[in-house]
Amino acid sequence: MAVDEIVGKVMEYAIPFACITGGEPLLQKETPELAGELLERGLRVSVETNGSMDHSAIPRGAARIIDIKCPGSGEHGKVNPVVLVRKRQTDEFKFVLVNRDDFEFARDYVRKHGLTEKNTVLFSPAGNTLSPAVLAEWLIDEMPEARLNLQIHRFIWPHEPRGR
Repeated sequence: MAVDEIVGKVMEYAIPFACITGGEPLLQKETPELAGELLERGLRVSVETNGSMDHSAIPRGAARIIDIKCPGSGEHGKVNPVVLVRKRQTDEFKFVLVNRDDFEFARDYVRKHGLTEKNTVLFSPAGNTLSPAVLAEWLIDEMPEARLNLQIHRFIWPHEPRGR
């Protein structure tokens, strides 16, 4: 679909917020334009990126949520260094964890790069591999400056991988 078609469809819903995500949205060169068009129409906009690409073209009004891949994801080590160099105060950094090793990696990464000094940091348990309660305890004990981030759709539709 063309950007104007997507914007038209989004505007049909009369919603205040749009999140551009799915795979890596920056693989589509039109993503910054789409974010800008949605912002111009008064929506709050976020772009969820896996951090592998330069994200500086995303318009300033859009929140950038950068998913830093942990070792347990099998995608670890693909972060583009520009993500940390060009970070904005409004950027959020998300870590999806499968186990204690991932927690320790994420905790150390956050501290090494000072991510909680000016940015929001989100820790999420992956699927059914890590208990939210266990992760909450680790955060309370070792990283209270980060937020527990739960995938609400997994609680609402636990047996449907994509919601309804």
